Amino acid sequence: MFEPIRRRIRHAGLLCEHGADYLLYALMDIIVDSGFILLESLGDQLEALEDEILDNPGYEARNKIHHAKRQLALMRRTWWPQREVAATLMHDDTHFFSATTRLYMRDCYEHCVIVIDFVENHRELASSLLDTYLSAVSQRMNDIMKALTIIATIFLPLTFLTGLYGMNFDTESPWNLPELRWRFGYFYVLGIMAVVVIGMLIYFRRKRWL
Repeated sequence: MFEPIRRRIRHAGLLCEHGADYLLYALMDIIVDSGFILLESLGDQLEALEDEILDNPGYEARNKIHHAKRQLALMRRTWWPQREVAATLMHDDTHFFSATTRLYMRDCYEHCVIVIDFVENHRELASSLLDTYLSAVSQRMNDIMKALTIIATIFLPLTFLTGLYGMNFDTESPWNLPELRWRFGYFYVLGIMAVVVIGMLIYFRRKRWL
């Protein structure tokens, strides 16, 4: 991170012309500016994560969201003190800081404010992604329950028919399941089942449940 500072010192730049106050500003400035790079990378990750959540809201996406939130919380704890330090040094009236360095420190303070604003925006985005993930998981669960309910509803009348004709009564009595004497009774029952299934599917389709 501090390699640019070393190069500027080796090449006798402004760091050699100014005092230790300018060196302090240069170190703080490069630390603050590194936040823009981190936030840009994290912003790209959050955008990619949004597409992943909509396509496949799995446990991996949830873990990525929590990891991003932890990173943003750490960055917030890091840059808030930096802003306070920059604000204090910006108004320092002692002889340790020249007027030029205090002007530079104001620029560092403004960068801190921008970084913190970006961090807060990214935290809100991460929170909204978590809400989106929970909504996607809930919708997926609703779709699964809907499919299972439709399957159970379709098999309910079929179970009734198979249970009705599976009862073992005396076939000699004309009142006990006379259909058992039908030559094609088995195929009649299968046909009734097929009609029931097709009718229920048509009904579900018209109700837009499928």
